[in-house]
Amino acid sequence: MRKFIQQRYPEVTSETFFESCGVADLITTSYGGRNFKVAKAFVEAGGHKTMDDLEEEMLNGQKLQGTLTCKEIHTILEREGKSGDFPLFTVIYSIAFEGISPEHLVAVLGGFDLEDGEFSLPIEKGQEHIKKRLPWHYAQKPRKVYPHEIVYQH
Repeated sequence: MRKFIQQRYPEVTSETFFESCGVADLITTSYGGRNFKVAKAFVEAGGHKTMDDLEEEMLNGQKLQGTLTCKEIHTILEREGKSGDFPLFTVIYSIAFEGISPEHLVAVLGGFDLEDGEFSLPIEKGQEHIKKRLPWHYAQKPRKVYPHEIVYQH
């Protein structure tokens, strides 16, 4: 988030992201509210319902801000040819709108090596177009990640 904004608005200081309008707001919306509620239902639906379907079904006329923001950021990154520079944004868009499994989010969070930029993301048949945007090395089959394998760093 910080990298995306500061590339476009270099005068924004890093401290801004640690105020209530930055990380605090992100954490709050990630653990509650409309975006969380619909995203949870999206994952539980296992690809049988779209974000738009769930928004209409669950929110009584209210709109999701997260999906709109996701689409707008994706459009900017695609236009600039920088999708590969933002793997988290890109995989979230691909999960929400292109049908890749939500398990890929765990792969992005745990599989990106900041030292050499190597990354392995499993892509299923019919989703090869996603590879064109991402400069990573791809595996053929997704590997199930078990909760005990996730390492949390403080």
